[in-house]
Amino acid sequence: IASITKTFVAAGIGLLVQEGKLQWDDPVLRHLPEFKVRDAWISREVTLRDLLAHRSGIASYGDFLEEVPGLSEAQLVARLALHEQSK
Repeated sequence: IASITKTFVAAGIGLLVQEGKLQWDDPVLRHLPEFKVRDAWISREVTLRDLLAHRSGIASYGDFLEEVPGLSEAQLVARLALHEQSK
């Protein structure tokens, strides 16, 4: 369903914020401990808000996470550590 999923994700996170289950500026690691990108500082400091605003430094090359069919969510997250950061 193309880019419309970004809206669904943001709305879902907004509902969780409204319910007090998380905050926009929570570090991603608080909710996804296995999250890791090439840059260790970004891995530690990036927030949910940063990911939603595309401020994570994760370079965009189309659907690189979905290039290999059949990967689990854990495998997709693990691939982030291998992916180049934008400059």
